[in-house]
Amino acid sequence: METERAAERAAEQAAEQAAEQAAEWRGVAVERWRDRWGTPRLEVYHRIGSTNDAARALAQEGAPQGTVVLAREQYAGRGRRGRTWSAPADSSLILSMVLRPRALGAESVLSIRLGLAAARAVESVAAVEMGLKWPNDLVLDGRKVGGILCEGALEGGRPLHVIAGAGINLTQDDDDWPADLAGLAVSLEAATGRAIDPAALTGRLVAEWLAVAGDDARTLAAAELREFRRRDVLQGRAVTVDGAPAGVARGVAADGALLVERDGATRRIVAGTVRATEDPHHQDDPHHRDDPHDRDDPHDR
Repeated sequence: METERAAERAAEQAAEQAAEQAAEWRGVAVERWRDRWGTPRLEVYHRIGSTNDAARALAQEGAPQGTVVLAREQYAGRGRRGRTWSAPADSSLILSMVLRPRALGAESVLSIRLGLAAARAVESVAAVEMGLKWPNDLVLDGRKVGGILCEGALEGGRPLHVIAGAGINLTQDDDDWPADLAGLAVSLEAATGRAIDPAALTGRLVAEWLAVAGDDARTLAAAELREFRRRDVLQGRAVTVDGAPAGVARGVAADGALLVERDGATRRIVAGTVRATEDPHHQDDPHHRDDPHDRDDPHDR
């Protein structure tokens, strides 16, 4: 979550970016997509620096919860900790949504709720079983398909808004990835061997996110914890936190913290870059790969 001052700086930068707004997407007027998806406001761009920045600017102007910014191409997206990411035209689903949590503390578990919702959306359209790497990276057969970045603004200790940005790989071939991501990132089309309908996936993601947007519970429900456990690709694996050995991942707590066990003690991780390390006991686990994507992935969005 960002401070209000950081959010204002980001909005100013967004205003300076050369963005190409579109009146149509995939041959259909933007207004029709807005009505079809049930979102109160929709902006679509051929090319944009960051959908999160554009959505934040709209939020600061008073845009309602559920406002969506969608782009075909993004050239200055962000991952966690300020890492940058770009996506060539039509290679990825690039979307941000304005959310307005009403209860203080609800935003702490929002990123996990959004990750679960995104996993359900991908499964319903691509007919694949999605894993999640804490807090919300989308993983398929050990390779990263996408992720989510949540950025918020506070006033008087209360959330003004949260901007949720998703980046999901759609069409990239294995040869398209830079050397440091080869074998570690994958697109849905490469993984499934099937063309994925971007409109169907976008509509499903919007619907899933709108469904959880009004959930202001400050802790994850039992059903959410069970679902995360079923998808959790870190469960039972040795992990590092910000490069330092931390112990063995033991799932998530009701408040969204990652639980890591070491020497009989359990540590709560609420922030940081978490990566699985090689463990001979998990050589046959298809999810078991080091995960360097945090370096420059949107997706950490």
